[in-house]
Amino acid sequence: MTTLEPNFIEIPLAEKESTVFTPQPNTPAVPSPKSNVAPAPNGSVLNGGSFYSPNFSKGVAGWAINAAGDAEFNDGTFRGAVTASTIDIGGSDATSFHVDADGNLWLGDALFASAPFKVSNAGALTATGATISGAISGSTIDIGGADATSFHVDVDGNMWLGAALFADGPFKVSNAGAATASSLTITGGSIAGTTTVGIGNVNLASRGWTQTCVFSVTDADTVAWAAGSFISADGTTYTIDAGNTGNMAAATYIYLDIAVSTTAYQTTTTASTAVGAGKVLLAKAQNGTGEATFQVFGGIGGQNINASSIVANSITANELSTSITYAGSIVVDTS
Repeated sequence: MTTLEPNFIEIPLAEKESTVFTPQPNTPAVPSPKSNVAPAPNGSVLNGGSFYSPNFSKGVAGWAINAAGDAEFNDGTFRGAVTASTIDIGGSDATSFHVDADGNLWLGDALFASAPFKVSNAGALTATGATISGAISGSTIDIGGADATSFHVDVDGNMWLGAALFADGPFKVSNAGAATASSLTITGGSIAGTTTVGIGNVNLASRGWTQTCVFSVTDADTVAWAAGSFISADGTTYTIDAGNTGNMAAATYIYLDIAVSTTAYQTTTTASTAVGAGKVLLAKAQNGTGEATFQVFGGIGGQNINASSIVANSITANELSTSITYAGSIVVDTS
């Protein structure tokens, strides 16, 4: 015999051809003097060495079975169940697959603890990603930990994100359908039923407001206002500094823009600039020939007009006080 490698023994052709086994009932397994294969009651016994194919090369080609029960094949088809204590396929790298004696399954690593995909024998699944085309059933959902990037659904069906606890979530929907959000933009559809919105969440100009700055004319092209306060209906108060329009050359709009300043009124000659989110249009001023004019739209009010703003023939004796001395001539139509 010729030894090819440990536990693999070649049987010379003459011995192979001269060794024919015919199992007989109750025949003991007696090794042949010419072979390590002996007849047995239900087949043959391999007492040592291995069976292998002519082209067998360990880890490369062919097949082999040794007396210890180890086998190597290229492929296999099993018509029944496969029973084993453990399964290890593909080595111990990122391409490997394993099942241990406790029934834990994992792949992509030699160890269960560090595997990117694994399922414990308790049914706990860990994966770096998943695409699920069907339904997901579970008692709770917790994604992203417990910080501002997390998402949760509890066992009662309450959903929230951005915090570890439902009570602290900046966005949440209770199982009763009550939604809480720090802001909301609706691009379509409609809102049915009665909706309550906290006044603090309504645009500043829509809340209702008043202001205490007194407006006055400085000269033909300047309107000024004294220091005062701007107060919205929800109680938000801004302390406003004194200011003026500067030298006007066209109609000028005075407004509050809290995105720019909460202590100074702004001015613009473009009406659309003075309105929008976080803005309140307060007054309109216009340069004039003798002196400037203005109209305050809210708060303590105030206006300064010129003759061109008075409708012709609209002033009668009833609008003139007899206790006032008028310079020049005034013609009163008493008819």
